[in-house]
Amino acid sequence: MSEGEIERMRTHTHIHALTLRERATAREDIVKTSTAVTIPDEHVCQVTADPRDYAFEGGRARIYIPCKYRLTKFMTTFRNSQSKMRFCEFEAFSFGKIVDGHNFVGGLEVKVFVYDSETQQAYQRDFLKFEIDSAGIASEGHRLRWGSSQSASIFHGVGIVCKFDIEEKFAILDVKDCGVRFKFRSYNPRNPANKQHLMPGLSIKVPATAIFTTNEKTESFPNVLCGRPSPQDDSEIFNRELVRLKLDKRHQVMLYTILEQRLNQTLIANQSQLLPYGNDCRNSFQLFKTCRHKSLAVRACSGVVKNTKTVRCLGTMVMAIFNHCLSQVCGGSLCNLDFEATYGCHAPLTFTQEKKKNC
Repeated sequence: MSEGEIERMRTHTHIHALTLRERATAREDIVKTSTAVTIPDEHVCQVTADPRDYAFEGGRARIYIPCKYRLTKFMTTFRNSQSKMRFCEFEAFSFGKIVDGHNFVGGLEVKVFVYDSETQQAYQRDFLKFEIDSAGIASEGHRLRWGSSQSASIFHGVGIVCKFDIEEKFAILDVKDCGVRFKFRSYNPRNPANKQHLMPGLSIKVPATAIFTTNEKTESFPNVLCGRPSPQDDSEIFNRELVRLKLDKRHQVMLYTILEQRLNQTLIANQSQLLPYGNDCRNSFQLFKTCRHKSLAVRACSGVVKNTKTVRCLGTMVMAIFNHCLSQVCGGSLCNLDFEATYGCHAPLTFTQEKKKNC
């Protein structure tokens, strides 16, 4: 696809660089011939809009929960370095944000660890990108205020640079010496939730040589939402998990994974206001940890945080109601739960279907 075609498509769909240029860069280089497959030299994971997760392997699924979750964890070597003992390690997290019943990516937290085993020296720095200031998209000296991050740090010749793309409105964290780049674009409060001219979201670009952390329980599916790159696109990764976990929808796989991650719901720089449902999320994790019917609970209760009308109706109580739903289903009381009478909102379809099927 030519650059001109990409620009024309963006004009018609508002699906800009986050979902076109980034993925084109990572995916279109996979050139299949009659004798071989050329592996791209980089991979991209994206979480965009409401939010859609495009994993490194090519799988797609949506995320519906206003909690903090782990996107990826990986290690790379230094580029252009004669030493084989220098490494960069990255861990990236994101968290959900609910606006008028819609789910968005609320922010991007990145932990950077650079290590030189020859000199036994290390450097660590955490970065946080989140919502734009109350004035909306307005530059200040060619840069926006993106939380507590600062620009440019150096360790053993490795530059860690924060910058802002004025044209595309991306906050960028670039670590070129490690071959890694993070991008984040915030939800714009000046536009309605369902009419975001520039799609909110994030992207993570990694070199093909990166080494990824695997899930201790099942090596085939890492306990991170971005998955793990493979020599060829593997768009069925979430579908396979759907079957293994006995779920119905791919977004339920993501919800199950987040509940299993059980992350501490804190952010750097004490930005607790970005996680208004933090305590509810902790309660969700604890309930799920001891749940006797995990797959059934996810199938029945996922609509509480997914269905826009239900989320709007429940308002700030959405996670408390989700937890009550989890508690009832995990405890074997699905058949006794009258959703509309108990919560005063129309029951989501997933709940109705599971109750009909199991009661």
